[in-house]
Amino acid sequence: MSKRLLLSIILVLIITNVATLIFWKDDSKDSAPKSEKEDEHTERVETVATIGDTEISYEDWVSSLQESQGKKHLKNMIDREVVKQLAAEKNIQINEKLVDSEIALLMTMQGVMTQDEVEKEEES
Repeated sequence: MSKRLLLSIILVLIITNVATLIFWKDDSKDSAPKSEKEDEHTERVETVATIGDTEISYEDWVSSLQESQGKKHLKNMIDREVVKQLAAEKNIQINEKLVDSEIALLMTMQGVMTQDEVEKEEES
């Protein structure tokens, strides 16, 4: 590619980015900022989705998430805290990135397991 073509592509990209930033900046002026308490209250009572005439409220959505993923997520949180406390007792330094990568590796390996094996693993 010639230098002139590359420079023209870069110029077009810069102009597009500047135009996008100006567009977003104008949108943010239109919306009035709310206090944190107003946002929190609004989020809990508002409809998060509408399908035809049926509305799904924030509370329905959160309770469904708690039922379907709540136990698994709570167990994960407890396990992490236990590991952190044991590491502190034994004066062991833990790199969070290493822990996250190991968890990702384990989760990937679990994908090979059958559903029964996953359930047994979660129970133990």
